[in-house]
Amino acid sequence: MMRTLLRFTAILLLSVFPLAAESLPVLTLDDALSSAREKNIELEIAKVEMEGKVRSANAVMTTFLPDISISASASTSASFQSRTAFNGINYDVGADITFPFSGSMITDRRTRDIAKRGASLSFENSLIGLEQDVITGYWGLATADLSIQAAQLSLDSAERQYESTLAMYRNGMVDELSLSEAELSLYDAQLQLKELQDEKDELMTAFRTMTGISGEFSTEPLPEPVLLSLPSPEELFREYSEGSISVQNARNSLESAKNEESTLRLSAYVPSISASLGYSYSGSHDSDWVYGTRDNGISGSVRVSIPISPLIPTSAEDIAIKEAGDNVKVASLTLQNTQNSLLAEIESYAMGISQAEESLKLAERKRAAAERTNALSEEAFSAGLITANDASDTRNRLLNAEMELLSARLSHLLQSYTLASAMNIPLAELQARYARI
Repeated sequence: MMRTLLRFTAILLLSVFPLAAESLPVLTLDDALSSAREKNIELEIAKVEMEGKVRSANAVMTTFLPDISISASASTSASFQSRTAFNGINYDVGADITFPFSGSMITDRRTRDIAKRGASLSFENSLIGLEQDVITGYWGLATADLSIQAAQLSLDSAERQYESTLAMYRNGMVDELSLSEAELSLYDAQLQLKELQDEKDELMTAFRTMTGISGEFSTEPLPEPVLLSLPSPEELFREYSEGSISVQNARNSLESAKNEESTLRLSAYVPSISASLGYSYSGSHDSDWVYGTRDNGISGSVRVSIPISPLIPTSAEDIAIKEAGDNVKVASLTLQNTQNSLLAEIESYAMGISQAEESLKLAERKRAAAERTNALSEEAFSAGLITANDASDTRNRLLNAEMELLSARLSHLLQSYTLASAMNIPLAELQARYARI
């Protein structure tokens, strides 16, 4: 029944506005999302930040590379108290290479991997948030277009009724009050259309900011509602919770806290070792410019540092380790809280979908009843049985019923998007798997 009414409404709207629909290019939702991914400045900032963190995390070999240094010098002197003013030139060249090792190096690779995953999750979370805003804005525009078209139909009806009332007034068939009521109804319809157009302008401004899209366009038709038969929230949670970005972020934070504690313990209790190897060479030109070697050799050393402070209770190292342990407990509790919050969100979104479906049914019945009432009202007005004000009231009730049905359809669609987003799956996958047969 609802689909029949929606098709009827769509045909009616297209029949009234064929040129407007054909004159503007259609912007698909996929095109809008692609443009937002490419042009949204906030997302671009998040992407640059992620790339910097990933680049740093990938430079894992820098931790294990030795420290290498090379030095060279040349010096000379001159004496003015003897006949020989030039005393020659001394040369010194050296190279040193140091191989450090500490407990923190053991966990360095894992530290970088966790940082890289955290950066990727942060960017993905920003992307999902942007896509959700674009989807909401896009279908908001689609609904606004339908609302404006329905309001235009209502305005056309008000204009016809006003012209009819004016003709009847001139022929002495109705009094001035009826004409005034018809005129007031006309102004109400004009004002309602203007308000809807202003609301669309505000939506369009926000949408252009998100997507970077310029120029005029029309949207795809609001899709037919796909009614869902969802399993219990607990079953959805068990299947999709680990794919949720919020849960992945919380789990990554827990791994980071555990890794930080391990790093502090290893840094505190594992001896630090520094092995060095050096080569030095010294030569000179004497006053007669004869070259000779003064020194040439290789040296090496190994330094071992055994930490003692961490063994002392209340030392800075001991306190840092205990605080890191507390951070692990907090991160573990945060993960549990995130999982509980996700379950509550799934319950809320599933309930929202169910409520939206009930609203759809009621809005469908109200729309059908309002349409029948409006048709009877127009017949009664044409026969002079009711006033223009009464006819306007029934027309406004029909418009309101149209708006409520559109609102119910949009609410159901966005609730479905929100549930799919919380579980980090595409809406198409949610609908394909749980569509009511």
